[in-house]
Amino acid sequence: MSFCLGRYTPWLSFYYHHIKTPTVTIVMSTYNRAPIVPAAIESVLGQTYKDFEFIIINDGSPDETAKVLKTYAKLDPRIIVLTNTQNLGLIASLNKGLTAARGKYVARIDDDDQMLPERIEKQVDYMQTHPDADVLATGYYYIKNNKRVSRHGCPSPSAQVYVNMHFANGIAHPSTMFRMSFFKDNNITYNKDFPYAEDYKLWQDVLWAGGHIECLPEPLIEYAPGKGKNFKYYHIQKQSADKIRLLFLKKFFDAQKEDLALPTCLLVQKLIPANNEKNILDKKRLADKLRTDCPKEDDIVYYLIHPTWSDTLVRNKNGTYHRYSSPGDYGKIQLTGDELTIYWSNYKPEKFKCKQNVCSFIR
Repeated sequence: MSFCLGRYTPWLSFYYHHIKTPTVTIVMSTYNRAPIVPAAIESVLGQTYKDFEFIIINDGSPDETAKVLKTYAKLDPRIIVLTNTQNLGLIASLNKGLTAARGKYVARIDDDDQMLPERIEKQVDYMQTHPDADVLATGYYYIKNNKRVSRHGCPSPSAQVYVNMHFANGIAHPSTMFRMSFFKDNNITYNKDFPYAEDYKLWQDVLWAGGHIECLPEPLIEYAPGKGKNFKYYHIQKQSADKIRLLFLKKFFDAQKEDLALPTCLLVQKLIPANNEKNILDKKRLADKLRTDCPKEDDIVYYLIHPTWSDTLVRNKNGTYHRYSSPGDYGKIQLTGDELTIYWSNYKPEKFKCKQNVCSFIR
């Protein structure tokens, strides 16, 4: 705990909480994370950029979290602890943080993630020099087998982000910084109807309000995606994400749940003529998505729809076949009538029922 601004006094606390207006508000919700939340807090207090307030919402934690937060709040007057008397959940807690935020920008962090020291400084510099940016995400590191793995997080410019959002979220929520004036002007908050995908819905609302989402590819946080999550969490998250994707697609055509299962290549092909008529998405960026996610037409053999993925099956020169987006998944195929069996090199054989060249998983 070495990032104290000075000895705690009631006056210093009053000054930071009520008189001084910070440039940045950092918002974090926590629940039952007493052993690990100090690492997240230390990473915030260790930022090279100092002009911030740090709002931490204790979401009714029954463990020692309250004691940990109280200790840090006494060490650094920029910390403001808001306490829920009962567990309200992440969405209500984050909205509580947004309501209390006084900064020009709001930065997010989760209680199991950590900021790199220059994260806030680099994001503020970008937001100040790019007034059209309403949300700024960054790349991130995640830990795999005790090693740092770098991920870009999402593409830039905003037009490509908008296209990609029709297929998946793709943004690391804890890496983001918002321009609060845009959120207030458009009355944008987290939506309780989309649990565990509340950030995805937030980006949709930003884009539909005419906002711009941009990205710095440099990894500026250590991110813990999926840590401590169970099957129920992912099931609910998928339901929420599917609802959001349907809302995106329904602006183009009468989209149904079946459309969500289509391989990206087929869905892009379906979107292009609809977008030519509606003129919602950048046509060049949508065409770029087609080139990125579809093999050459002569290489396409089958479109596969699987319960956990969808992809295009491509023929190799040696007579085997591979998944276009996952070349390491390859094998031999056997076609009997309209039933396709893939004898994978690394997995058990799987059967698909085909109609023309679109094949749905059987078992």
